[in-house]
Amino acid sequence: MSAAAGLPLALTIGEPAGIGPDLTLAVWRRRVELDVPAFYLIGDADFLGSRARALGLDVPFAIVAPEQAGAAFERALPVAPLGMAVTAAPAPPGAPRRACGPSPPPRCRRAWSG
Repeated sequence: MSAAAGLPLALTIGEPAGIGPDLTLAVWRRRVELDVPAFYLIGDADFLGSRARALGLDVPFAIVAPEQAGAAFERALPVAPLGMAVTAAPAPPGAPRRACGPSPPPRCRRAWSG
């Protein structure tokens, strides 16, 4: 077994208006029921808090360094700060905003158009 095997999984916030933040919040809330291994999110806790409130979820957050995430996981969703605010904070789920970059990325538009 490698030394990294016991470390928590690092997740990124992904597209702020996508489903990733919602799934992360929901999975953390069901962590015991689903027997989810420890993970932490690299992102903006303020954004995640507003998303949790919009979804009606009570999720406590712990601002951590990655090496502290495992110890925090039982009591709060560990968040390693991204170091910048997420600019799509008011974006409703499922509605990407141009301010966050092109949507979809050019390579995806090419793939979808054949």
